[in-house]
This record gives sequence, structure tokens and C-alpha cells, in this order.
Amino acid sequence: MVGVLVKRLLRQLREGAEQEAVPQQPVLLWGRPSDPPSSHTGAGQPSSVYGPDRPIRTRINGREYTFASGFDKSLLRLLREEAGLIGTKEGCAEGECGACTVFLDGKAVMACLVPAGRADGAEIVTVEGLGQGDRLHPVQEAFIADGAVQCGYCTPGFLMSAAKLLEERPRPSRPEIAQALTGNLCRCTGYYKIVQAIEDAARA
Repeated sequence: MVGVLVKRLLRQLREGAEQEAVPQQPVLLWGRPSDPPSSHTGAGQPSSVYGPDRPIRTRINGREYTFASGFDKSLLRLLREEAGLIGTKEGCAEGECGACTVFLDGKAVMACLVPAGRADGAEIVTVEGLGQGDRLHPVQEAFIADGAVQCGYCTPGFLMSAAKLLEERPRPSRPEIAQALTGNLCRCTGYYKIVQAIEDAARA
């Protein structure tokens, strides 16, 4: 495989075609381009500054939280163990599988890679806050209708990435959907029903 990939790359370089596979406007999962920049106040401060005298104050799914512990954890562990929001899953803890995808200040991030201190002053949305009250998000409804949920472990991450994709690209093409889901792994399916659900959610 390495030999094939190197040969392919060298051929592209020789022909000046190395940029052909790079999308002109890549999907970033950062939401609508018109959204204002983040007003996060804790950016750039190391998590070591937090402690009993300076708790982590954040807003999760529209509710205010103050954490007097969990300073040395990842955002994923803070959400699950301190906030009790267990919808966000830990798959690899290495930023490879996407099961822990949440929105942090309007952008999709893998919570296992984010230090807990980054939550201070931030706006966070987890899968529990994706819908509006008892009303499911269109992506959630489409996943149910199309049978895109199997074991369900990866589903929260897929839902978050898909919802952010539709916010960024209301009518995504199939290649854009595939690009948006490159950070999410499913070990049960061939992704066909997941892609179909996202297409149906876009139409809805």
C-alpha cells in the first residue's frame, strides 16, 4: 500500500495535479460562515490555573455549570464524570474515532483532545442538547427513520458532525458529506445508511 501511495503521489507531482484532490472550500464543521467569532474568555490559559480557588465556569446545553474538580481531566471526562452527561462516548481517547464529538464555541471538536480548562467561559453543546426539548434534531429523526443506528456507540459523534455539517452546508453534496465524516468511525456499517440519513435530513 505504501508503494502504491508513493507512486501515485509522485505521478501527481510530476503532472502538477497534486491539488486536484484538495477541495477548494473544505468542510470545516465550524458552523455558518456568518456566525460571530467566539467570545470565549478562557482561551490560551493552561488548565493548571484552575483549582478550588478558581473553578471552571461554563455553559453546557444552555445550562450554567461550575466545576470545583476535574481540572486535570479532558473535556470528555469533565462532561461524563463531573457533569453527568454520558451521551458523549469515549472510543479511542486519541482523536481518531470521533465518538466524543461535541460543539465548543460553535465548532465541532473531539472532546478527548481538549483539556477541561478550555471549557471555562465557553459554550458547549453535547448530543443531549442537540434537539429542542422533546423535539429531535432533523438529523436524529433521519437516523431513526433510515436505520442509521446499529450498536449506537458511534452515533452521538456522527449526529454532532452531521448537524454541524448541515449548519455549514444546508445542501451538502455526497463528497462533502463523506469529507465531513472523515473524523468519525463506525465499526458496524458501510456508512451507506448514515450518508442517506444526512441527505434526507438536508432535504427535510
